[in-house]
Amino acid sequence: TPGSVRGRSGNWPTYLDGGTMNAITPQQEIVDAEHLRLLRIGYYVSAGTNLLWVFFALIYVAMGAFMLFGAFDGAKPSDAPPKAVGLMFMSIGIAISLIMASFTVLKLLTAQAIGKRKWKGLIFATAAISCFGVPWGTALGVFTFLVLSRPSVASQFAKSTASS
Repeated sequence: TPGSVRGRSGNWPTYLDGGTMNAITPQQEIVDAEHLRLLRIGYYVSAGTNLLWVFFALIYVAMGAFMLFGAFDGAKPSDAPPKAVGLMFMSIGIAISLIMASFTVLKLLTAQAIGKRKWKGLIFATAAISCFGVPWGTALGVFTFLVLSRPSVASQFAKSTASS
C-alpha cells in the first residue's frame, strides 16, 4: 500500500501516514496478551507477599496478648510491662493485619479483573496503591499504567465492557 514500509520481519507493514498507525496487528495482540498475563501473575505474587505481611503482623498481636494477660509476669511483677503497652501492640498488629488483608483481597480482585478484561478503574486504583510498595510495587504499578494506557489494550477492555 502507498505510504507503508516493510518491517524487519518483512510480514507486517508499519504505516507512515497518521491515520492507520493505530491499527492493531496480530503481533500487537500477542504482545498485549502476554503483557496482561505477566501483570496478572505480578498481582498474584504481590497478593501472596501481602498475605505474608498479614501473618507477620499477627506476631505483634500475640506479643501484645502476652503482655496484656500477664505471660511476661516473672518472679517480680514490678518488672512486667504495663498493660497499656500490650494493648498498644495488639491494636497496631490488628490494624496492620486488616490493612494488609484488604490489600491482598484488592490485588486478587485486580488479577481477576485483568484476566476478565473488566473493571479498569479498579485496576488503575490498585496500580496507584501498589506504587507505594517500593521497589517492586512501584514497578508493578508503573507497568500497569503503561500497559493499560495502550489503545490496543484499552480496546480489549472496551470490547469486554460492551459484551457484558
